[in-house]
Amino acid sequence: MCGAASLFAQPTVSPTAAVVSAGSNAKFTISTLTAAVAVEGAQPSAAGGAALAPGSLAAGSLAAGWLAAGLAGAVVAPSLPEQPAIARVARSAVARAGTRRMGNLLGQRIAHEYAASPAAVFDDHRSAMARHPNPPEPGPGVDAATMRRILVHEARVHATPGRELRDLGDSLLLHDPLDPEPFWNRLEAVRWPDDTSAFDRRLDELLVLFASLGRRPHVWASPAHDAPGDLVERLVAAGFEDIGPGLVMVLMDREVPGRLVEEAGRGDPSIEIERWSGLAGAAADRVAAEIVEVLLDAFGVEDQRSGPIRAETVASLGHPWFTHYLVRWRGTPAAVARRATFDGLTYLSSIGTAPAARGRGLARLVTAAAAHDAAEAGSDHVSLGVFAENDQAIRLYRRVGFETLGTPVPDLLLVG
Repeated sequence: MCGAASLFAQPTVSPTAAVVSAGSNAKFTISTLTAAVAVEGAQPSAAGGAALAPGSLAAGSLAAGWLAAGLAGAVVAPSLPEQPAIARVARSAVARAGTRRMGNLLGQRIAHEYAASPAAVFDDHRSAMARHPNPPEPGPGVDAATMRRILVHEARVHATPGRELRDLGDSLLLHDPLDPEPFWNRLEAVRWPDDTSAFDRRLDELLVLFASLGRRPHVWASPAHDAPGDLVERLVAAGFEDIGPGLVMVLMDREVPGRLVEEAGRGDPSIEIERWSGLAGAAADRVAAEIVEVLLDAFGVEDQRSGPIRAETVASLGHPWFTHYLVRWRGTPAAVARRATFDGLTYLSSIGTAPAARGRGLARLVTAAAAHDAAEAGSDHVSLGVFAENDQAIRLYRRVGFETLGTPVPDLLLVG
């Protein structure tokens, strides 16, 4: 707890902590934090409870057990179906710290540990973007409510299985209790006050919140929909750095995916599309092994790092939201994708093609199959994420009928 030297609070009772139980038949639970504070030091917070005074981080000692008022929020990620606990590694390997809108660790080439050399990771992103001569043209826009709906949906996908998604009232928090990789630990859909002192209070709360979780402060920004309008500039002034702008892409031409799937069916008979969902036990293990084999090959992931990927694939194969797509070429697994459809929306991720099967349009086909099924299921929007620098992927998705929403948006991580 904060000591008496703190300028903003004098705790006199123990808080009720948020608890996530892990294990067989685990269910997410959370209870509201309560702490007594001095009246003159307390400020009301949009999330409820006492807020931190501006500049308080430098004034007092913050123990890891202190959970700021902003931490108290509703867990909106659903309980998982009954299944054994999933073992996860405590530190993930990523090619870049910025994993904006990729939807999965597999949406990037895993090359080295982010935590081992963050400076090199940031330099890699900066140099890549500096070399990017033709930034994507601005795509169609959506209103703030629609964008928030898409962001909530995507975050709920990422929270399954085993992560927490909390609605803080003026933002969303995705948190992985075991994995410190920034992609799984982020704030988004931010609606903070414009007033400078109120904004600074909320920023202080954010820093304390991430410190209490043992995570690096990380914000997915959406300048056209966040508040205040200069949120990015304020966070950059506070020490955040853009580590890789990304794009949300949404299916605009719903006729294209079905046409591509139909054309493929009349073409090469050696190409087959399989759809897998609702699997458990040995069947899930068998299909997951083939899917993960393609993913490891497609993204150059070393086999010794496949355990968490395999476990998550098995879990999603048995979850009612997810359908996995496996394209075989001459009987061999060659391309994969994953579709998450619920609440009238669809999010696509884990799209990849084995190097030996490239050049045959299989990535386009597997994306089209997933998008077509999503449209047929009545999804209001079908979305996916991509790095703004990934011209090849953007062109591919546009051929399937997707368009970017707005302009590239920053992925902000506190550095130093």
